[in-house]
Amino acid sequence: DLHYPLRRRRQMCIRDSLLDVRSEAERASSPLPIPSISCPLNLYAPCCQELLAQAPKVLPRKNTPVVAFCDSGARAAVALSALEAEGYQKLLNGGGADNVLACLMAGM
Repeated sequence: DLHYPLRRRRQMCIRDSLLDVRSEAERASSPLPIPSISCPLNLYAPCCQELLAQAPKVLPRKNTPVVAFCDSGARAAVALSALEAEGYQKLLNGGGADNVLACLMAGM
């Protein structure tokens, strides 16, 4: 289940790979002060094609924790499902960008 409850989201760590699937416009309007991997997810593109093409370069280890996020968690869930099908193991839906930031800051 890629829709972890909030208590699981608290397990996020600054060392995790943060996968930002928001559009460039969304990133520009609400930038995060922490590094993340940008891979905008277009839900109308065939099954996360661009994400899966970039994954071996930006997420080379399939056992590295990946926290995907967008504005609500919906696109993150789609991205994580695609990554899971490719063999990625430690996946977490961080929900919205503001939730990811709050969870990470609380854990610091």
